[in-house]
Amino acid sequence: MFAPRVSSPRDAQVRVLESLYRSERITDIDFHFARLIARLDGRERPEVAYAAMLASTLTAQGHACASLEAHAGRPLLDAPEAPIVPVIEAWLDALRSSPTVGAPGDYRPLILEGGTRLYLYRYWRYQQTIADALSERAKDEAAGVNLDTLRQGIDRLFPRESGLDTSGQRVAAAVAVLRRLCVVSGSPGSGKTSAVLGLLWLLVDQTSAGLPLRIGLAAPTGKAAARLQEAMRAAKERLPIIPEISSRLPDAVATLHRLLGARADSERFRYHRAHPLPLDVVVVDEASMIDLALMAKLLEALPRPARLILLGDQEQLVSVGPGAVFGDVCSGPKGYSQDFAERISAMTAVAVPRVAAGPPLRDSLVRLEHSVRFHAESGIGRLARTVAAGRAEEALAILRAGAAGIEWREARDPRAMIRQQAQAIIKGYGDYLRWVREGAEPERVHSAFNEFRILCPQRTGPAGVEAVQTAIVEVLGTARLIEARKTWYLGRPVMVIRNHYGLKLFNGDIGIVQRDPKGGRELKVCFISEQSSSRTFSPESLPGHETVFAMTVHKSQGSEFGRVVLILPELDSPLLTRELIYTAITRARKGLAIWSTERAFMQAIERTLRRVSGLRDLLWGDAMP
Repeated sequence: MFAPRVSSPRDAQVRVLESLYRSERITDIDFHFARLIARLDGRERPEVAYAAMLASTLTAQGHACASLEAHAGRPLLDAPEAPIVPVIEAWLDALRSSPTVGAPGDYRPLILEGGTRLYLYRYWRYQQTIADALSERAKDEAAGVNLDTLRQGIDRLFPRESGLDTSGQRVAAAVAVLRRLCVVSGSPGSGKTSAVLGLLWLLVDQTSAGLPLRIGLAAPTGKAAARLQEAMRAAKERLPIIPEISSRLPDAVATLHRLLGARADSERFRYHRAHPLPLDVVVVDEASMIDLALMAKLLEALPRPARLILLGDQEQLVSVGPGAVFGDVCSGPKGYSQDFAERISAMTAVAVPRVAAGPPLRDSLVRLEHSVRFHAESGIGRLARTVAAGRAEEALAILRAGAAGIEWREARDPRAMIRQQAQAIIKGYGDYLRWVREGAEPERVHSAFNEFRILCPQRTGPAGVEAVQTAIVEVLGTARLIEARKTWYLGRPVMVIRNHYGLKLFNGDIGIVQRDPKGGRELKVCFISEQSSSRTFSPESLPGHETVFAMTVHKSQGSEFGRVVLILPELDSPLLTRELIYTAITRARKGLAIWSTERAFMQAIERTLRRVSGLRDLLWGDAMP
């Protein structure tokens, strides 16, 4: 008789990984990466394979790394077949003895940093690049600033006698001119665009007329770039800018990928550390959307003397890709060093908070806390502030009270609610569809389309984009506003979901089907470029796309709409977070409706999104509040 085969740790490890893979708890990349690391380990220890799989899985979910301490001694994943991983001491001993795991600075597939944080090497390097570049840039004050010219310019652009609270803009302008790094955080409508235009004016004012200041304006997406460009033009009309200086300010806003010189066949950009951007100032809006990889590449492409100005809202949803860079950067103490606070106060006549200790980065942060768009009693403004503070019951009370500009509807069946609210849907989309039928120019059609939008937290499920989209098309088709039976019909809005570098169409770009603006009856899909001019394409030439009467909250980032309807599912979901609700609310300029149950709405506000990262520790250390 043959002796029974004894199952080895390797066999058990393979069975566990295969079981997780077959049940779709992990992806093929996670599975094969874990198996590769186990083989490279030499002893094919389960502890090493499971750690590799966890790092791969969590990075794909948006975390910069895996917190081993949070998983030690527990099931590897929330699945019946998941093994219990070792306690933290045994797990760390196994990893430290593996040739596949290195310490910071080593070139290994996995990097163990901060005691229990495990990174894929690439993302550890991105994080380190960001921390080193921001910390180094924050150390230096800009050279050659004429303080008298700066003080006079601030008083001219943001006068204290205007009756408006411009203290935040005054401080932002001073910090941006005095330092090589300025990070401005504020909610939509807090005056970030006015502050940017003002500080650019002040920077140009600091240079000789014969020495042009090379300025680059950018945003992560085409929508955000177009909106910044539109906002900058409007701000130029509001602020008292001298014409000769105004003519030296940039008009165009590019996407970050275009600014850095994206290449269709490579992840590398044209501009990098060895070939930096030919710019003196770089301004990036919607910086909360920038992930670890893109932020690292931006910082590597900056010339050392250049100023970097980042704008964003730290309360919004984080980037789709790994990391929460903007939130980590803004998470330091609320105050300046003693010396810099005195300089800012003397320059702006604004009393700013002071912090006794902390890294130089604290002198580069500006928080705009006063809303220019929403007055104190605005329903949207009050709701956004309450949600950001996590006060769920108070937020629900504001909705139920029907504060100005907001509306609450108890909804358990989103599709049924859409049918009940058919007239609201028709009214919301009716204006832009009328302009389409009348052959209006694409710019007017897009402007009207952006006056109304329905937002969902996810793509699938009863309250997902796919189901809601179908219901909207049925309503508009029944009302004979669209020819819903056709694939391509007048007024169909589409969103690009796959980049096409040849056509310069990118994920998130929105086009609307119209008659050819150049004449004729042929249908064309009309897009508005970053320069606010129209571009037309035949429907057959488009890369991957989908109808976009409704869109996810994530896809709405960088956009603003006149009126917004937010539809939440009845059942709780990890996707429903405070940041998602806040982001949806702040997309609305004039009106907001929320269709949900009380329980779903309150549970979302009580859940916060926390991504695992070591960037906050690297930037702030013991100074974190």
